[in-house]
Amino acid sequence: MSNLEQQIRDGVTRLSTLPDFREDLWLTLYLAGQPEDLAELARQLSADGWINVGGSDSGFIYPKKPARNHGDDIVELTLRTSELCRHHAVELLTIDADTSAEVDRSKFVTLFQA
Repeated sequence: MSNLEQQIRDGVTRLSTLPDFREDLWLTLYLAGQPEDLAELARQLSADGWINVGGSDSGFIYPKKPARNHGDDIVELTLRTSELCRHHAVELLTIDADTSAEVDRSKFVTLFQA
C-alpha cells in the first residue's frame, strides 16, 4: 500500500468519527506545477466534474469535487486523480475533505500531506 493510500485510509477513518462529515463531502486538492501542465490537467479535471480549476498561471490550483463519504470511493477517486497528476508532472501537495465547497463555511480534515 502506498503512502498516499495509507494516509487517505487513515483520514477516512477519522472522518467516520466526526459528526460534521455526513453522507456527502467535498474533496479539495492542492496542486503545484508548471502553468502549462496545470492548465492541461485542469481541463481534464473539469471534464471529470471538478470545480475551481482556474488560476494555473500562478503555478497552483485548488480543484474541488463533491464525493460520497465512503472510504473505498474516496480512496479510488484520490488514487485515480493522483495518477492523472503524475501523468501531467503536477505535484499533489495536499488533499482535504471539506464539509462545504465554500471555504468560509467549511470544516476540513486533511486526508493527505506530501
